[in-house]
Amino acid sequence: MTTPRSLKIGLLLVGLVGLSVLAYWMGEFVYEGRNQGKDMMSQSRFAQLELALHIYHDEHWAFPPTKYQPVADGPIHS
Repeated sequence: MTTPRSLKIGLLLVGLVGLSVLAYWMGEFVYEGRNQGKDMMSQSRFAQLELALHIYHDEHWAFPPTKYQPVADGPIHS
């Protein structure tokens, strides 16, 4: 028969292990959710860029040039 002291120690160990497993499991969800948020933010930025390019195309009937040279024989910006 187990004594009350060994029962308390056993319950304490089970509780600590259980809390450790629960904390690890919850940490994975938090990490996964944070990564999904970053992915959505970058997709949103690309969607804004795509929209801006299409608006430019609608106004000028062409996409912006790939190179821009503001001054003749000056530096070329891309």
